[in-house]
Amino acid sequence: MDVVRTKATVDWDRKEQARASVRRHIRRILAKYRHSPDRQETVVHLVMLQSELMAAGVAP
Repeated sequence: MDVVRTKATVDWDRKEQARASVRRHIRRILAKYRHSPDRQETVVHLVMLQSELMAAGVAP
């Protein structure tokens, strides 16, 4: 979640370009730690969902 905190802008969850940037950084981290490529999209989706909830104040 640190990458989301550092790369997120004020309205990152509303602008597609900002969301794409966050997704790109998540994918880079997954590749760095050699995460399985076949599950990568699922993990990126899950992290984005958690990040949106965190930004909305729903999740801690």
